[in-house]
Amino acid sequence: MKELIFNLRSHLSSLGLHNGDGSVFDMVVGIIIVCICALISDWICRKMALLALHMHAKIRKRNDEETYYHKKLFSSIAAILPAAVISIVLPVVFEKDSVWWEWGGRFCGIYFIVMVLLSINRLLDFIYHRYIKPKNLNLPINIFFQVCKYILIVIGGILVFSILSGKSPTALLTGVGASAAVISLVFKDSLVGLVAGFQLTANRMVSIGDWITIKKHNADGKVKEITLNTVKVENWDGTTTTLPPAVLLNDSFQNWKSMQDSNKRLVERSININMQTVKFCTTEDLEKYKKNELVRPYILKWEEKRRKKQAADSPNEENDFSYTEDSLTNLMLFMIYIEQYFKKLPFTAKDSGNLVRQLQPDENGLPVQFRFFCKEIRWAEFEMIQSEVFSHIIAVINFFDLSVLQRINTNSITNKK
Repeated sequence: MKELIFNLRSHLSSLGLHNGDGSVFDMVVGIIIVCICALISDWICRKMALLALHMHAKIRKRNDEETYYHKKLFSSIAAILPAAVISIVLPVVFEKDSVWWEWGGRFCGIYFIVMVLLSINRLLDFIYHRYIKPKNLNLPINIFFQVCKYILIVIGGILVFSILSGKSPTALLTGVGASAAVISLVFKDSLVGLVAGFQLTANRMVSIGDWITIKKHNADGKVKEITLNTVKVENWDGTTTTLPPAVLLNDSFQNWKSMQDSNKRLVERSININMQTVKFCTTEDLEKYKKNELVRPYILKWEEKRRKKQAADSPNEENDFSYTEDSLTNLMLFMIYIEQYFKKLPFTAKDSGNLVRQLQPDENGLPVQFRFFCKEIRWAEFEMIQSEVFSHIIAVINFFDLSVLQRINTNSITNKK
């Protein structure tokens, strides 16, 4: 090779095209030869790798995403060969122990390290998208792959700096240990995210696909991705909220996974009753309410119990009072009706503690709270069922001679006048 360069220089000199320094000419020609050899070997390897990949994808019938990561992996592996070609050509083109031979060797070593680490990085991507992601494990396994990538970057940086400085990697590691405080400051977010990711995974606080609600950060939707530095939540309105993993540890959030697993969703609302409309039931009222099949059995049972009690007691003026401690009220019959109504509905979970109760009265009336578990957890269907149930409750209030207490609209009063 050196003879070829010498003959080429002599030929150019005889033609009058070269009269300069021979060492500079040899250096330029040597660099050109090394680059040409590297480019040719890289082109050949890439073509062979892509051809093999195309044949393999055609036989196995792989999808586009899998082929994409396969292509990136094969391309990076194929790019390692030029480093071997350069290491072979360098001693032939340049004098040993020369500056160009030394720096060419260093460049070759750096290129080899970068391409090997890049190949490992793309191999991790291929393994994740080929074997882990399709199984829908709903676990933030991507965090562990990102940790491996960060470790590769650190190892690559130490090796590259070792080659450039000519020092042993062990000595550099000693210096890294001494500067641990600076490193921890630089990679603070990544370290916090790493610890948070491990805690989220170990405690099973959240998984990919879970429906979570974080009111403080306006996040309400499904978890789409959990990485080392971010948690992506796709909200129900189509937007995406990106949060650091530490937020899920430091702030409270609501996870609806148990609701999804149980196929039951809680419905809880309350209606404010006008306390002035609550009254004892007269005989006429009871005859009216007995027309409703849901409260009729309870009224008949109460009347039978009342007759037995009156027969057992001695008739006197005190016990003959129309209303006693066990007299029925229209509000009580209304609550009994709602309880029976919930039991009759086909979409309520009968064994989950359905409840109708009174809350503390205030200036807004007497709140009556309704709680039941719905077996339909799909959002649109759930909202429709909830609307139907409470529309029925509001409509049936008047049957029991009750009224809902609500704020008076001053505009409507003005219009009526």
